[in-house]
Amino acid sequence: MGAEDPRSFSAVIAAKHAEFISYREAISKLAEYTGDSLEHVATALKQEQVHTRHAAYLSGPERAVHEAKGSSQALSVLLDNTIRTGQIAAVLDYPWEGETADPDREGWMRAAFSFDLGAVCELPCPDTLDVPSAGPATPTTQPPADADIAGRLRAVEAERDRLALELAKQSSLLDTANTRIQELSSGQALGKSRTAMLQVIGGLVMANTDMDIHASRLDGLTKLRTDLETVGVIIGEDTLRSYLKNAAQLIEKPVSR
Repeated sequence: MGAEDPRSFSAVIAAKHAEFISYREAISKLAEYTGDSLEHVATALKQEQVHTRHAAYLSGPERAVHEAKGSSQALSVLLDNTIRTGQIAAVLDYPWEGETADPDREGWMRAAFSFDLGAVCELPCPDTLDVPSAGPATPTTQPPADADIAGRLRAVEAERDRLALELAKQSSLLDTANTRIQELSSGQALGKSRTAMLQVIGGLVMANTDMDIHASRLDGLTKLRTDLETVGVIIGEDTLRSYLKNAAQLIEKPVSR
């Protein structure tokens, strides 16, 4: 067997990897061949639904080639990102937080993609698609491209600003509720004062959260108690539940929310 097939393991690995063409390689070669922008190439491929056929991906440290079953959401997300930004870059937190749609690990089966592009879709199909780009079969560790770094930084900054606005909104809401509760408590809120206090508490919760205080089960109670604790209002969950249940008896349930 050895004499008939003298290939090395590295040659076997390279041949297997050659069956795969990454999103980055495919889009780059098509843009270089046509002179079109990355955005226009991605738009054309998305219109032809190329991401729904012959998709593949690399997995594990060995970068094993796997053919995807059916449509690839990762390729769809990468195409959308290139259409929006005009760049080839990873999409963070896809399909869930901490995961990434990687343009170097998502792609197609090379031969089927090339045939589909030219014979089926009748799109430009350079011969270079059939030949893997020069380079090692497995990538060496390199720093991210400037465009990738800039894109990730913008995403982090946008998330930071969003969280800051949300925190400011919640802080203002909780400060208002805390102030009102303290005012009513200091006056020994009994009778009418207690009724007013419960209406204020229930009204603030209804107006500023998604909680339905008229429901038999108060979903979100733990989060509400935790939010109150962040501004110094320490209250037991049973006590808070009692307040909201009592408030629900004093406030008419809206027809629709």
